[in-house]
Amino acid sequence: MNTFKAGMLVLTACGMALAAGAAPAQDKPDFVFHVPVGLRSIHPDAKGLMVHCRVFKVPGNYTADNVIATSFGAGRDYARINVDPKGYFNGVVRVNAYTNRGKNAADGKHYECDLWMDGLAVDARPQRKGPQFDSKAGTERRVQVSGQIR
Repeated sequence: MNTFKAGMLVLTACGMALAAGAAPAQDKPDFVFHVPVGLRSIHPDAKGLMVHCRVFKVPGNYTADNVIATSFGAGRDYARINVDPKGYFNGVVRVNAYTNRGKNAADGKHYECDLWMDGLAVDARPQRKGPQFDSKAGTERRVQVSGQIR
C-alpha cells in the first residue's frame, strides 16, 4: 500500500482556552486548541500547507446539530504549517476555532483535523493528483486526526 509522503502524526489536543468576547463577524476566534503535528518528506511543490479542524459535541456524528465550531471560513486566521527546506515539520499547531451560530463553545469536546494542501483537503474526492500527493513507500499515511479537547 502506498502512503502519503507527508505522514501527519497528531496526538491529542493539548488544551482549549476560551477567548474573551468574540466579535459578531467572528474575526477573532472564540477559542483555541493546540494539535501536535509531524510532517515528513513533503514534496517541494507542495504549497499552502494547513490544518483545518471541526469541533463536535461527540465523535462520529457529522450532523449540523453536533458540529460546534470550525477553523475555516472567509477571513479567518488558518493554522498554517511551514516546513523546513527538507520538507519536515514537527511541532504544535495552534488552531483557532470559531463557534457556529447558535452554538456554545463549551459544548465542544472532540476535534477532527484534516491536512490541506494547495487549498483543498489532501483526501479530497476526486483523489488529488501530482507529485506532491504521491506516496513514498514505507511511510504511514495519516492526513486526518481526531481526539478529545481537554
